Amino acid sequence: MIPDIATIAAGLSEALPPELLAQLSCLPEEPPADFTCVICEREATNRWNYSPRDFERPPVCKSCETVTGYAWTGQSRHRTKPTGGTHRDKHEALRIDALADAIAEAATRRQWENKHGRA
Repeated sequence: MIPDIATIAAGLSEALPPELLAQLSCLPEEPPADFTCVICEREATNRWNYSPRDFERPPVCKSCETVTGYAWTGQSRHRTKPTGGTHRDKHEALRIDALADAIAEAATRRQWENKHGRA
């Protein structure tokens, strides 16, 4: 006999601490508030995103998270997605990669200005 959902939920509530049960909630997640991207300084909004998979999460917008630059032909170059982990972990890794690229680009620009003067 297969147990019903209520029996499973009752068993979980007795076995797991309340703070862990709060993390396992299947209720839809509230979208993050609108924010300004730290890389492109564009206002990112979640007004039309209904799925948590599509939410733009601070501090990096979805565009900066996925695009690493542009080719001379104008085509965008996309970041390579990590292969392991959950969907959320992959996006966290992409955001960290985008922030690291922005810091490295700012450092390179500062070194060039120190050597050649401000353009």
